[in-house]
Amino acid sequence: MQFEKLFVYLQPETEKHLDSVAQLVEHNTFNVGVLGSSPSRVTNCGIFGVAFLFCWWLVVILSRFFAGFATSFATNHNIWWQFGNSCQIYDMNKKNLFSWDMAAASNYAVIKVNFYLKNYTYKNGTRQVIMQLTGEGVRKRIYLNVFTAPRDWDRNKQRVNHNAPNAADLNLVLNHAYSRITEIQVRYRLSLATLTVERLAHEFQNDTPQLNFVAFALHHINERPIAPSSKRKERNHINKLKLFKDSVLFTDLNIQFLDRYRNFLFKRGNSRNTINSNFKTICKYINLAKKYGIRIDIETDQVETKNLRSNRTFLNLEEVAKLKEYYFSSFCAKHHRLPLGYFLFACYTGCRLSEVILLNRDFNGDVITYFAPKTKKMMRIRLNKSARSIINHNPELFIRFISEQKINVYIKQCCAVVGVTKDISFHCSRHSFATNFLRIGGKVEELQVLLGHESIKTTMIYVHLLESESIESIMLFDKY
Repeated sequence: MQFEKLFVYLQPETEKHLDSVAQLVEHNTFNVGVLGSSPSRVTNCGIFGVAFLFCWWLVVILSRFFAGFATSFATNHNIWWQFGNSCQIYDMNKKNLFSWDMAAASNYAVIKVNFYLKNYTYKNGTRQVIMQLTGEGVRKRIYLNVFTAPRDWDRNKQRVNHNAPNAADLNLVLNHAYSRITEIQVRYRLSLATLTVERLAHEFQNDTPQLNFVAFALHHINERPIAPSSKRKERNHINKLKLFKDSVLFTDLNIQFLDRYRNFLFKRGNSRNTINSNFKTICKYINLAKKYGIRIDIETDQVETKNLRSNRTFLNLEEVAKLKEYYFSSFCAKHHRLPLGYFLFACYTGCRLSEVILLNRDFNGDVITYFAPKTKKMMRIRLNKSARSIINHNPELFIRFISEQKINVYIKQCCAVVGVTKDISFHCSRHSFATNFLRIGGKVEELQVLLGHESIKTTMIYVHLLESESIESIMLFDKY
């Protein structure tokens, strides 16, 4: 609901919170005139407010004799209010428009903002403007990209004199800086989050998007130290959200919005696992936004993000042997040798592609040590004869790399050459290693160590895959 003007009367015991209430309500999509117990305390009332002030006091006095008169006045204007330990404003349908805990006001540090000139004078006769934040004995200086001569600086107004060169532009920058500080303070108060001087300075200097969820998520995806593949995946998930709605504000985010987006993805042909993977990324940055003090009307534990168990594609020993034979043959296409070499190496070691590209040819003995980017663990594996022969056959292995997309294209071509009809990507090499290791008698506990799994439950998936394959083997009788 939009109000042209809203007036709120504060009792004397809550008048100390007058400025806070005025500031908060003023930023909540409608203008407000807040009247304290003193006629001189008027905020944002304008000419109409001054005229109305006298009438309002008559209402207050008369309401002492005629119970309910003031409430009737408020009802006729679609406004209800209640003050005590908290401030609440309602519309006529009893919908809460604004609520703020007065007791929480003591949790907020009073942060003062001042502008002044740096003591150092540059060769061109100018000094840099510093914005200083002060609160609870802590002081933070922020050096702004504003320079002016000392004679053009008004210390009282803390602005550049209007008759100075470029005064309008310089003061516009200073006013914008002050507005950004105010916006951050208001947002933290509305979200009931604690704002310190250090956090205020950090948010101002980092210029994190605070209104648009898509901009916020993309900003942090680019800034956070995560693997390049994870960056690409999360960036794709957030950009896909833009197809549904170009500008997604934090105020748009609720369960109903996410349900509509889930239906949108389903109609586009996305699988349930793909949709849940998208929502997992969305929830990740919703939770991060909450840590930054942004108030979002949603609990992420209400959102489905868990993937269903998928059918993992893998090659059996015979199929791996066919690809290996093609790799060592004289008729193996030149553009197939490098990607197929990496794929076969992974089939015999269980390495992920993100781990393979970190390796080099300087192997000391038969044991290689590497850092697994996904699990953030140091891994040690022993090279078997097959893996060693694959490395020795191609001198370009672990010297030259190609993109994952091209690798997947070439591997599919190799499979087509040897008659493997499965839909194979590079990651299938890891599944092939795991299932074939168990086929030849390897223990599941040993496989857990080789794959670097935290939980044995993850490794047991491959046991279940082999069990499913055994059940299907009964169909072999249909051939006779």
